[in-house]
Amino acid sequence: MWCNVGFAEIIFERCSGLEPNLFPRAKWTINLEKEIIKEVSGTNNAIKYWRINKNFGDTIITFELLEASDATDNVAQTLMSFLDMKYVFDIKKETLSMNIELSDLGKANKEVTKWFNEEVSSGGILKYVSGNCIVKNLYTKKEKPKKSNNDNLVLGNKLIFKDCKLSPNYDPGTTITVDLSKKVIKITEAEGTSEYYDVKTVYGDLIVSSNIKFATGISDNDLNEIRSILAMELKLDTDNKTVSITWDLLNGSGKMYDFFKKQFKSGKKVRHISSKCKLENL
Repeated sequence: MWCNVGFAEIIFERCSGLEPNLFPRAKWTINLEKEIIKEVSGTNNAIKYWRINKNFGDTIITFELLEASDATDNVAQTLMSFLDMKYVFDIKKETLSMNIELSDLGKANKEVTKWFNEEVSSGGILKYVSGNCIVKNLYTKKEKPKKSNNDNLVLGNKLIFKDCKLSPNYDPGTTITVDLSKKVIKITEAEGTSEYYDVKTVYGDLIVSSNIKFATGISDNDLNEIRSILAMELKLDTDNKTVSITWDLLNGSGKMYDFFKKQFKSGKKVRHISSKCKLENL
C-alpha cells in the first residue's frame, strides 16, 4: 500500500472523544519507515515514543512505549510500567481508540490497583475511549521531500546543539556535538573541558545517550567513582531542537558522592535541565 515508504508520515491530531484519558490537543506522528509513533500530549506537551507493533495498512496498532523524552517525568515512566495501553489508529475512518488496563506488574501492586480502581470508578480514567481525529496523510502529497536540517539525520552526519541554556550544570557557551557515524556525543564547555558519551539509542527524532564514558580535566579514578554514584543521561530532540540532561544521584559514598550531594542540596547543580538550542547539521 505504502509507496515511497521511506518518506511516509501520518499525523493524527485534534481528536475528540478521548477525554478524560487525553487532552484534545494531543498529537501523534506516525513514521512508517522507522516504525515509530511520536506522541505529544499532556499539559506540558510531554513527548513519548511508541513502537509500531502491527501495521495492517489502514490500521496501525501500538502497545509498546519506547521512551519518554522528558526525563523529569519519572513518575509517569514508572506508572506506565503498571499499565497496559494500546492505541489503534484507523487511517481510513480517521479514528483513534485507546485501551488501558492494569498490567500484571500493576495487579501485583496493591497501591496501584487501589488507585486504578478508584480512578475508573470516579471517571478519572476510562478503560476504553475512541474518537474522531484530523488525519494528515503526508506521504500521499509528496515524493521525496527537499532535505531540511533534520531530514539528513543518517549515519555519518554531525549535529551541533549550541546556544543552549544549561546552567547551573554547564556554563554559557557549552556546545553538544553528535557524531552519528562514530556514535559519540561530546559536551564541550567554553573553557575547553569535554565530556564524552556513547549514542545508546535513536528513536526517530530522539537521540539518547549512555552514561558518561570519558571526561577531560579529571582523573580516571574520580571519573570511575562518578559513574558509580551518578547516572548521567542526555536526550537530544532534533525535531524540537531541545536538550534534556538528567543527573540522577545513586546510593553510594565517598568523595564524589559527598561532593554531588552537597552540590544538589545547595542548588549549585540540578538533577534535570531542559533547554531549546540552535541546531546545526553539518
